Amino acid sequence: LLAKLTEGLPEEKRRYFEEFAELFEEKPPEPRILAVDIEVYTPVETRVPDPEEAPYPVISVALAGSDGLRRVLVLARQVELGNLRSLPEGCTVEVFDSERALLLELFRVVGSYNVILTFNGDSFDLPYLINRALNLGIGRELIPFEVVEDLVTVKHGVHIDLYRFFDIEAIQNYAFGSAYKEKTLDTIARALLGEAKVEIEVGVSVLPLCDLVRYNMRDAELTLKLVLGNGKMVWRLIVLIMRISKMGVEEVTRRRVSAWIKSLLFWEHRRRGYLIPNQSDILAIKGEVKTASKLGKRFAGAIVIDPVPGVYFNTTVLDFASLYPSIMVVWNLSYETVDPPPGLCRKLEDVRDESGRILHRVCMDFEGVTPQMISIFREFRVKVYKKLAKDRTLSEDLRSWYDVVQSAMKVFINASYGVFGHVSFPFYTPSLAESVTAIGRHVITSTVRIAERYGLRVLYGDTDSLFLWNPGPESLNNLIREVSEKFKLEIEVDKNYKHVVFALKKNYVGVKEDSSVDIKGLMGKKRNVPEIVKSVFTQVVEALKSIEPSPSSVDVVKERVKESVRTLYVKLKNRDLSLEDVAYKNELSKELGEYKSEGPHVKAAKMLLAYGRQVRPGDIIYYVKVRGREKVKPIQLARIDEIDIDEYVKVARSTLEQLLAPLGVSWDEIAGALSLDLYVRGRGS
Repeated sequence: LLAKLTEGLPEEKRRYFEEFAELFEEKPPEPRILAVDIEVYTPVETRVPDPEEAPYPVISVALAGSDGLRRVLVLARQVELGNLRSLPEGCTVEVFDSERALLLELFRVVGSYNVILTFNGDSFDLPYLINRALNLGIGRELIPFEVVEDLVTVKHGVHIDLYRFFDIEAIQNYAFGSAYKEKTLDTIARALLGEAKVEIEVGVSVLPLCDLVRYNMRDAELTLKLVLGNGKMVWRLIVLIMRISKMGVEEVTRRRVSAWIKSLLFWEHRRRGYLIPNQSDILAIKGEVKTASKLGKRFAGAIVIDPVPGVYFNTTVLDFASLYPSIMVVWNLSYETVDPPPGLCRKLEDVRDESGRILHRVCMDFEGVTPQMISIFREFRVKVYKKLAKDRTLSEDLRSWYDVVQSAMKVFINASYGVFGHVSFPFYTPSLAESVTAIGRHVITSTVRIAERYGLRVLYGDTDSLFLWNPGPESLNNLIREVSEKFKLEIEVDKNYKHVVFALKKNYVGVKEDSSVDIKGLMGKKRNVPEIVKSVFTQVVEALKSIEPSPSSVDVVKERVKESVRTLYVKLKNRDLSLEDVAYKNELSKELGEYKSEGPHVKAAKMLLAYGRQVRPGDIIYYVKVRGREKVKPIQLARIDEIDIDEYVKVARSTLEQLLAPLGVSWDEIAGALSLDLYVRGRGS
């Protein structure tokens, strides 16, 4: 496969392919890995102890190792024993009279493993262990952990904080396809492993000993399984990203994808003997942009073809595979090739936008560093590793490894465009980023014109995809062939919808033949929507799924939808709800003092702090909207009679109107009639 891939390539590029192939083919190391999870006593159930002060004892430490180790070290206290039969199978439980002895045994065990795993260990577990050990008079030389800038490392090995790894946007979106939304251990484990934390009804400080062991051990096991489960996928992914980015494990698991690409580009420049330019030098030559953004950004972005709201049957979605990275390869777009100084290049190509205006020029005398890297990854991924990952003649372990290889390359390919448009990136090049989006708009608008020439109706378009209404097979194939030949880009049928319900641009519900549903852009899909509204949104989507291509079917669905909305409106107006029904939830992504602006969840978290509850990054804050100057309150401090019903009616309206409009139903039509009815009934009583 490699010989076929590199046939006819220049010697230099063939050598690059061979060097990367060695990285991809070398199996990952298998170090001794230990997951550590601690539980700490606290006199107040809702108060998380401050890891810097470490005032309270560590009451339990669970250890799960790649070698099969399952141990829980427990501090002897005056609590119930609980049910011995509930103890985890295969787990050794050791009870210590002395907390100091417990910590020393933990440190001894940690010293025999190369890789230590935690979940939120940088912010809590490891700082707490360090400071608690010091409080107990344990010498710093006996503590295997140390704080280094914004992370906690292991003196003899490495520490991976999985909270920070799964918090990386590229990992969440590209590697795991947005399978998880919140970054809690429970949410991620449910999404990736199909397993969950042990649920408890009281705080860990008062749990019976056996229940504490089971709870603690499950957390450690989930932490280990997230890395070694599913064919060691996450461990292998980390190793691949390290190899590609030329970064260490503690860096790569805590830094954004822009840092990975920066490190790779720096490496490539040094390997080739290239000078790494200062950002100011790049901007002096290539900082000019020619287009304006309507959204306040520096230059125009993607094009969106607005849909006409309604229900459309038999809709086909065409998709350009990795459009922006592919444009960079085909048009040779790199920071050093765009807008070269006069006289430097013999062969120049124009960059035109959708109107035909020339924005920039690109040097084609040599292949740019960035398109070369993207093309290597893309060729390897599409022509080698995606195929090998499905090759049933290979062992399951090898197929699993190759699947991770192609996933790692997908992360780099998809992130390669965006970094050049960020001012914090060392190779920030506005003219390059503008060129990519301009060509993207040109490609999409040209494809629409070609589609119309073949008699195809384009319903909607956004960035890299087009929705076609009831396309004929021959016309569709002609469109795909002509666009592929004209632009040298890969375009294919991505999916077929039985019907699509369009609200506004970027907002639609697509129903497939198997009745599975794609929901894009609609507010009701977002996690930060009160349950009372989200449940009705779900009811409406279920109703929309059942639409058939007949007027009577649409009428039936209309009535179902209107009834769901009526019921919600009456519940809100009558306050027939619980605090949980109307709660918003947001995750704290950093320490409270690090927030520059005070969002509602931050405000609610500060209220909790004022009432003695410790809050930390990773906590989910539940709050409600209330009347009065506070505007919001944490759910723990609020009452039903304080709820600002008008605010929730507004949320319900903005969420559900998106689905009402395509059916020709207005919110005012429903709410107006109900308001009059409620008023009359109120007067009568």
